[in-house]
Amino acid sequence: MAANVPNHIEVEPLPGVDYIGSAVVLWGSPDSTALMDVIQNIVMSEGLPYPTINGKWVKDPAAFVPDAMSSGNLYDSIISYTRQLGFKAISLYDQGFLRPDRGNHGYIDGPHFEHKTIKMTAGNISELELSKRAAKYGIIIGRTTITNSLAPGTQDVSPVPSDSLCYQQKRLLTKNIGPKDTIITVDDPKYLDEIASWEGHCANLNMIKIGKELIHYMGVSKTAPYRLLNVKRGYWKTRAASHASGDTIYKLQVTVNYGYDGLIPNMELQDQIARYYADVCKINGLAYYDFDGQEFLFNNGHGYYSAKRFFRKMFEHAKAIGVPYIRFTGATLSEGSWNYQSVWNVGGGKNLYDADTREWGSTTSQGKDLRDVTYANFFPVGMGGNFPINKDSKVSTYEHIEAVSVGIGSTYSLKLNQKDVEKCPEKEAIFGVIRTWESARAANAFPRWVKMQLVDPKRSWTLQAGQDGNTWTLFEVVNGVKSNPITLKRAAGY
Repeated sequence: MAANVPNHIEVEPLPGVDYIGSAVVLWGSPDSTALMDVIQNIVMSEGLPYPTINGKWVKDPAAFVPDAMSSGNLYDSIISYTRQLGFKAISLYDQGFLRPDRGNHGYIDGPHFEHKTIKMTAGNISELELSKRAAKYGIIIGRTTITNSLAPGTQDVSPVPSDSLCYQQKRLLTKNIGPKDTIITVDDPKYLDEIASWEGHCANLNMIKIGKELIHYMGVSKTAPYRLLNVKRGYWKTRAASHASGDTIYKLQVTVNYGYDGLIPNMELQDQIARYYADVCKINGLAYYDFDGQEFLFNNGHGYYSAKRFFRKMFEHAKAIGVPYIRFTGATLSEGSWNYQSVWNVGGGKNLYDADTREWGSTTSQGKDLRDVTYANFFPVGMGGNFPINKDSKVSTYEHIEAVSVGIGSTYSLKLNQKDVEKCPEKEAIFGVIRTWESARAANAFPRWVKMQLVDPKRSWTLQAGQDGNTWTLFEVVNGVKSNPITLKRAAGY
């Protein structure tokens, strides 16, 4: 895509990081046995990361479970809803992006938890207090982040930018400049005409760093003396200062706009950001992240290694400070994150699955139908923030959603706006059918041949729980009539 033509980048060398001692293993297996009989054995025998959720390996399809996603910023009933659904996590999506800001030392609600951001009718509370209430029922809470995007106004960016920022190119200033000068001459114009980063080439992020000042510009002159064009000094509230001939000019590596605006850290600083996220969990009681902008981990030029290192650092530090597994989803999937990550989440709504028309990608051409990609990688795709319960919601819709989710091996984040949910006459029945399906999924009760039928969007199903908690009866619904019953049983070990 023209919008994503790569920029040139001088990749930071990492001492001691190479391929020496690495190995490649080739293996073969039918899809039906590959994950649990082969890959799981390899992961465990090789001592690779083996995170679990509710006692099950995160790659086990029986461990796949949707999440509750808060909407409307009213939290009186969110824990109750989540319990009734049988879900295990609440994504505080309506709290906005969690921006990594080492300046708050991990105290996202203030050093004394004085910022009561969780709105309750009886009085607002902090995220820590919400996490404690949820933990009583085995439910975790979490936030959506912008991963390693260092946003304006955070400690490492402004008003005093860090010296540990990732850069694309390094050039030299050829003439002294004062704080008000806009004629900035450089020794070499090569690649300085490239706009911002590879993703979107967002003009508002096209900037350089000289000393402790960020400077915005657009373009470079075609002939010597080469100078930057359309210069804006003291960008992002940094201080315009004097700079001497011979000072280094860093063309910075950045993210994209639309609220993701930020600078990319170098690897050392990125390690600190990874540890920061573990600290946030420890301090605020979080145990779930949606790493939106996860692709920014690739922006330093180190590809999958960067993602692997980021999550390894986060989990190592989390373990050291007593934080159990941090469940996370994200906007990408890579070899670097596969061992750690729970779900691949790429948006939501009708961009992914449209439960009304029963089709994938009904309103977009963004290519977000990732079913084959995740299936080939033994990994669950998420249907994103989706399927909100409102006054018009029907039980049959959620029977269908669950059938598709179980059949494909996908999850989703169920959008729950308390005011809308309370207007739904069928809310309790909807909670009940979702819990029934999820209980059967957790019991590994759906054989492969049944799943292959569930994915057909033209068919409708209903699931009824048995009296013993170990059996279920699956009916196909044809013209409103239940037919063709299939008995499902809890699998051994589940």
